[in-house]
Parts: sequence; structure tokens; C-alpha cells
Amino acid sequence: MSTAAWQKSSVSGGGVGNDCVELTAAGPHIHLCESEDHATN
Repeated sequence: MSTAAWQKSSVSGGGVGNDCVELTAAGPHIHLCESEDHATN
């Protein structure tokens, strides 16, 4: 899943680090993850 085109949420926090939610579509599915680790999805 790490080669998918991930998009960061426009409402992700402006804090320190990678505290963001990202998503990607794969066929009929939508995958969500924390910015720090796409490989766990």
C-alpha cells in the first residue's frame, strides 16, 4: 500500500511531527492512515 497516492487531510493539525490523517482510494475501498506509517494499512 506504500506506493498508493496518499493525500493529506486539509484539516490536519499544525503541530509538531506527522500528526496527520491521510487517505487513498484503491478500487472500491478507501484507506486511512496516520502520516507516519502507510505500511501498516
